[in-house]
Amino acid sequence: MGAISDFVAAFSRDADKYKTLEKEVSALCEKALCSIEFLWQSRVKAAESLEKKLRGRIDKYRDESENIADIKDLVAGRVILARWLDIEHVEKTVSQIFNVIGRTQHPKHEWNAVNFNTRFRGYDGLHFHVTLQGPSDQQSWNPIIEIQVMSAFMWGFMTLEHDIEYKKLHGEPDEDLRSCLDLLKGVTNIGEIGLQMYDKQFFPVAKLSSPRGVNPDLQKTIRTVVANVELDENDKQCLRDLRSTDPRHDKRRIKASKDQLLEGSCSWILEDSAFVDWWTRDDSRLLWIHGDPGKGKTMMMIALISEVTGRLNDRPGSNVLAYFFCQNTSNDLNTTVSVLRGLIYHLVDQEKKLIRHVRKSYDSAGRRLFEDGNALYALQMVFLDMLKDPSLGNVYFMVDALDECDPKILELLEWIIRENSEVSPKIKWLTTSRNEPAFIERLGRGHQLHTSLELNSLHVARAVENFIDYKINKLAGLKLYPSELQVFVRKSLLEKAEGTFLWVALVCKDLSKVRLEKTRSLLEKTPSGLEPLYERMLDQILHQEDKEDIELCRRILCSVTLAFRPLRLGEIAVFARIPESELKDLVSHCGSFITVREETAYLVHQSAKDYLSDGKRRSVFHSGQENDHANTARLCLEVMSNTLKKDICDLKRPGIRPSDVNETRIGAYIPFHAQYACLYWVDHLQQSSPTKQETPFLREGCQVYTFFEYHFLHWLEALGFMSKVSEAVLAIKSLCSIPRSRMSTDLFSFMNDARRFILEFRSVIEMAPLQVYASALLFSPEASIVKRRFSKELPEWIERPPIVEKDWTPSLQALQGHSDWVRAVVFSPDGQLLASASDDNTVRLWDPATGASRGTLEGHSDSVRAVVFSPDGQLLASASYDDTIRLWDVKAKISTQQIEHQYNGNLSFSIDWSQLKMDGRLLMVPSSSLNPPPNMNGSAGASSSMNIKGEWVRYKDCNVLWLPPNRRPGVYAFQNKTLVLGNGSGRVTCFQFSLTITPAVLEI
Repeated sequence: MGAISDFVAAFSRDADKYKTLEKEVSALCEKALCSIEFLWQSRVKAAESLEKKLRGRIDKYRDESENIADIKDLVAGRVILARWLDIEHVEKTVSQIFNVIGRTQHPKHEWNAVNFNTRFRGYDGLHFHVTLQGPSDQQSWNPIIEIQVMSAFMWGFMTLEHDIEYKKLHGEPDEDLRSCLDLLKGVTNIGEIGLQMYDKQFFPVAKLSSPRGVNPDLQKTIRTVVANVELDENDKQCLRDLRSTDPRHDKRRIKASKDQLLEGSCSWILEDSAFVDWWTRDDSRLLWIHGDPGKGKTMMMIALISEVTGRLNDRPGSNVLAYFFCQNTSNDLNTTVSVLRGLIYHLVDQEKKLIRHVRKSYDSAGRRLFEDGNALYALQMVFLDMLKDPSLGNVYFMVDALDECDPKILELLEWIIRENSEVSPKIKWLTTSRNEPAFIERLGRGHQLHTSLELNSLHVARAVENFIDYKINKLAGLKLYPSELQVFVRKSLLEKAEGTFLWVALVCKDLSKVRLEKTRSLLEKTPSGLEPLYERMLDQILHQEDKEDIELCRRILCSVTLAFRPLRLGEIAVFARIPESELKDLVSHCGSFITVREETAYLVHQSAKDYLSDGKRRSVFHSGQENDHANTARLCLEVMSNTLKKDICDLKRPGIRPSDVNETRIGAYIPFHAQYACLYWVDHLQQSSPTKQETPFLREGCQVYTFFEYHFLHWLEALGFMSKVSEAVLAIKSLCSIPRSRMSTDLFSFMNDARRFILEFRSVIEMAPLQVYASALLFSPEASIVKRRFSKELPEWIERPPIVEKDWTPSLQALQGHSDWVRAVVFSPDGQLLASASDDNTVRLWDPATGASRGTLEGHSDSVRAVVFSPDGQLLASASYDDTIRLWDVKAKISTQQIEHQYNGNLSFSIDWSQLKMDGRLLMVPSSSLNPPPNMNGSAGASSSMNIKGEWVRYKDCNVLWLPPNRRPGVYAFQNKTLVLGNGSGRVTCFQFSLTITPAVLEI
């Protein structure tokens, strides 16, 4: 036993040196791992524990020296990871900063999993046996340092297990403690979570588990708690503005609109070599699945999303899946900006901590970040910033139907391929599209993984065959097919389907409508291939017996095909000019082109829209699509002219926000067809021919100018309540791009002024749409065409508006007066004069009734910080940072007295008017300077109920007038009915409010 005793004695003697070594190891690890979330624990083994360990295992060694030589944890540290996915980074870092002489994992356990028969504190995680690099005095002891790496779950389990082992020495643990242990074991097998789960949130979740074991929903519960990072109100507003659609809702809608996805119908893709490489290899980052229309790409994407979701749920770690479904039929789903917004929204909604990357740009740009002309490039940078977040695990992006997106999607693909190397192998993409040349060029060549549905026709044909059997079983039950007819139908469908799910679905829909005895003849007449089938479907519509029905069906197909989003039935009635009572029956006559879900009409497939939109389809568009777009634009203008008006939702609250108005109320006052017209009338106009645009839309006395003359502000208000002001910006920009030679002079001038108007006041219209009649008009320049045209819309409770710029190009010198920050404003006691003090070392006098300058008081050599009138209004006192207080004769505009005194607070006259008071100190003023005060009773006016809070002028605690950034005051004053604002630009702004007419803010 001598060797053990000697070793322990030597160890005890040098314990301080080992503690120094422990601190050195700790410092190196904490510095090197600063980019990840972890908890560091370290210790030097106690002599008593060391001796007990050595004596307890002596029988496993040939002698004591061999026993001592196997000690590997005299000094030990533990890295407890908030996210187990950081293990690769830790492993690499530890290997770089230390001499790694061994790496082991407890033999009983799999990667990041817990053995349910764990011994006391037995889960050891990953071990690194290391020595410090470089020369060191401590190397003479040559200790082997052990660094453990484990997840927060492992650490939590070990901590709880330790408590139970302790309690076993003193009796059985209670049931609650056992339940917690069972839960923690189960949680460790599910995955890992940040330390805050164990420290703050774990035990509330634990109560959700049953006493007998882990609740089956625990996995979902845990992930919900992990993702439930608290968002503040600004975060939530950012997320609301970011959301153009929720891809999860789109998936449910698309899935509901299609036939049931048969189990196993897409299983072949999971064994496809390209998919396997994409899933298993770190260097395989993008997979493209492509095929012709109707081959089931979208349903395959839905199946793959379910598969990947299941796999990620089974994996430990914070892996994330985000997806998007492009659809050409909706502007919210067919732009590259929409794709990025959808993916970012889906990602942030799952990993809320990533909102900080969006907020970096959003806080300065607001909603415009997602909507202006630079949105694509701004969102790319936000997206890349998010993907580089060190706390983010593996991310899988899946985007369906790239071919239904705008051409900029190709730029995004190139950017993805180029930039992916910076953040890989964490990021993987899976996309689908048709076999279009642009995608083949970028995704089908080189080293990109891709799978062709045509080259896998046997797999697709087998899936189509199963689909046919499923549809025949449904038809047989519905139509009572005899067995021989079932055989005939199956044979016919198999022969003509050409491996196309959509063809089978459309034909079976027709079969469900015909009488049993006509089944054979219908199948015999039905051609193979999608386009011949569409041709036959259209021919049936156009050869109905009732000629009037043919025309009405043509109008329906025309409206649905040209629409920029799916139309509700009520909207079709308006734009196709059909009585709503007849509409459903007529839609059913439109064959299988249209399907109706929840009162909304959809074309059955993008290929159907392509077919109907083909220029050869004169039978649908008699005079061409351009002419029908022009007719739709004209109808939109009529709808808006008949619907829009000031305060359309009857709110009577000039400061109300759209978020404070019930959507049902907005829908009641702005019907869906009017909302469509507001959003898309310019798009329809742009799709019409130049000739159709010029007359009657753009030339003298045209519809567009007439509409804007009466309804421009009403249109902006409506879009504000629809949260679509950005569409107005794009619409005006689009109209301004039309050559000047093609529009009237009046319209051209109005368009350019309207563009400046909306760019200047977009933010307030988005925030409070009714401010378009208040703040926007009030602060527009005098020469603004919009202001002059709608001056009668200004609120009656503003009796005299402020002086504003002459034109959109600011000419501020005459208005500003001061050249630097305005520090104080004050009215004379009779309200006839206003004084302002500024950092430009001057005091200026103003006529508050007209805003005209009444003189400048010069004499201070530094910033003037305070100003006050004497009670009789004849003297003015000003205090400056030049350590003087000056008295001024207001009428003569000269300084009459100077008092040496450092500025240190408020300046005022004493109650008896004989002295000036500066922050409590009284300063003598010659009595001859003051006259007895006038009889000033004042008058109760707007100021008694008005105040300023932030960017708003408020009346009785309700927002009534929004102040633009360049008008917001550093100081302000109310006197009777006049409001004066002074700000950092040196501008002094005066308003006059009515004493008899007040904002109607208390009526709702």
